[in-house]
Amino acid sequence: MRRKKKNKFLGTYIVVGVAVLLGIYVYQSEKGGHIDRSAGRIFESNKDDISAIELTDSESGKVIALQKNGRDWKMVKPGDYELDKGEVEGLVNNLADLRIERKVKENIADLIPYGLGKPSYKAAFTEKGKRKAYIIGKKNPTQVSYYVMDEAGKDLYTAFNYSVDNIKKDLKSLRKKYLTDIDPEKLTGITIKLDARDISLAKTEDKWLISPYNFECDKTAVSDLLERIKNLKAVDFIDDEPKSLIRYGLESPRVIITADSGNSRVAVLVGKKVTDKEEDYVKVDGRPTVYSVDRYFTQSFDKTYNDFRSKNILSFKPADISAVDVDKGGKKIPALRDKSGKFKLDKAFNKPADIQVLDLVSQLGSLQAQRFVDDSGKRFEKYGLKTPIAAVSLFTQSGNEKKLKTRLLIGSVEKAEVFVRIEGQDPVFAVQKALLDKLTTLESFAGAK
Repeated sequence: MRRKKKNKFLGTYIVVGVAVLLGIYVYQSEKGGHIDRSAGRIFESNKDDISAIELTDSESGKVIALQKNGRDWKMVKPGDYELDKGEVEGLVNNLADLRIERKVKENIADLIPYGLGKPSYKAAFTEKGKRKAYIIGKKNPTQVSYYVMDEAGKDLYTAFNYSVDNIKKDLKSLRKKYLTDIDPEKLTGITIKLDARDISLAKTEDKWLISPYNFECDKTAVSDLLERIKNLKAVDFIDDEPKSLIRYGLESPRVIITADSGNSRVAVLVGKKVTDKEEDYVKVDGRPTVYSVDRYFTQSFDKTYNDFRSKNILSFKPADISAVDVDKGGKKIPALRDKSGKFKLDKAFNKPADIQVLDLVSQLGSLQAQRFVDDSGKRFEKYGLKTPIAAVSLFTQSGNEKKLKTRLLIGSVEKAEVFVRIEGQDPVFAVQKALLDKLTTLESFAGAK
């Protein structure tokens, strides 16, 4: 037993010793060789003249071949996959302009110490009908550079890791990762089907509405949704020819997002969660490939109807309001703008109240729902809105005519909230109780002698 253990350790020491000696040999070879620090590039190439690329990973045996067609590039091996234009453009630029750290040796005879006897990677390209190729070996002893050569040459160079990594591309890095090509500005509709819920958003000239009630959408929520659909990006390419979608949960997707621009339509299907990863399986309807995407994107689709509703309750410009009538507990407090544009209390009160009324109007102009309580229009008494405790009417002026803009009814108080609704409309909202405080302030001011 001891002899076996001793032999085992002896073998390890031999391997380590050989590696150290090899490193010293390579280092001394570099140190003693001709070092040309002015060497900029192995090939003098123009990226616009490159017409074909072939990348060979010797360790995996995988080959990627790209062909230029006009201004665009097409993948011809291992398949006709859509390409990431930015990645391909970067690859072409780096092939034409691979920056060399230094020339280590000229007319090198022994390639094995540098990992170039059987190079792990080859990056070849065709320029004006002539083939050029880099062969890439292992890293130098300091681990900051790779050994590289012209396949047809005999001079040894080193190139910094980042330079070489920019041409050592795999299939995943070159494939197109964005799942949609939508232009958010051109979209006319979005539908989200989630379990038993269907949420439909439709765009009018200047805003988005939620069907079927045509409530106005929250601009931030819609903008975020559009950006996430636009930027939906594959983390991985799971299966290009799935025999069954059941294993990915895509036979009956848990979420379907459809984006419509009138003359084009794209639907994204969301399936199961990827085991042990923060990713979900997705598929674009009409395409075979199953992808995985970051769950950050798909979580944004798990919404309810109210998540997209605008929380703004009233829509008006404070400067357009010419009169305000407050009715609180049977006590009426009317206010009018005078010719100078300032508010004053009318009739019996007959005193300036510009600050107090403007404060109330400003509060109403920015009034937002804390919660969407009830859209049925059938239970107003439950919220104290069948017989409101207060009402505020806002008027605009058209010539000599006073027109009612909107009337807000105020119901019962529940904790720090008060229930409100717009007269003539069904939705009941819960807003901050601070609104009642503004009315009380105005009421106290009107009653002060």
